[in-house]
Amino acid sequence: MVGARCISICCNPPRFGLIPPGVAASLTEWNRFWGGDVLISKAACGGKSKGCCWEVDCLAGFEYLDLGERLDTAATTAAATGIDGFSTRNQFYGLELGGRAEVVMDRWLVNGTATCGLGEVHQSLQLDAAAGGGGAAAFASTHVPDDGFAVVPHVMLDAGFNVTRNIRLYAGYDFLYWNREAARPGDQVANTVPTSLERSDFWAHGSTSGRRFGLDNDRA
Repeated sequence: MVGARCISICCNPPRFGLIPPGVAASLTEWNRFWGGDVLISKAACGGKSKGCCWEVDCLAGFEYLDLGERLDTAATTAAATGIDGFSTRNQFYGLELGGRAEVVMDRWLVNGTATCGLGEVHQSLQLDAAAGGGGAAAFASTHVPDDGFAVVPHVMLDAGFNVTRNIRLYAGYDFLYWNREAARPGDQVANTVPTSLERSDFWAHGSTSGRRFGLDNDRA
């Protein structure tokens, strides 16, 4: 089966550390989140009747996730101007376990997938700082690595319609939660000389839509 899939994702913004009173500051940020998995499915149970069939599969495999974010702050006081850049990266490698259920009624179908990733997350912070005032300037750079254990549940719901036996249109919703083992740049602002990483949670959700072409669309 081949097809095309469009995904629109939103995620929770990073928290910001405290900025001292009396300091004029500006913030800019960006993030990048992507990942993939390789799963093996095993039919657990299923049934079929006139115009309707259902199936439940067990899933197991490997999951990789990559979350990169950057926060730049520019602060100005009467004496000096400082620019700080906080770049964080979280790389998750782990075992993925879960299940998938699908119900097909005539041309309509609904399926849901729930998985949970368990594994190692490698984290790093790159802090770049520059300050200037009175004709002088200074620059410093710090790199802080860290590792931890993370749990990442993921839920996907899809509803589709078989236009023909070989063409399926579908739309759905995805939700992913990264437990409190994600290093995010806003949490590091208060650490002027960080030796360890502050962590918080991360979640992302979005809508999906697409079409599939194949010979197995019609199970009913």
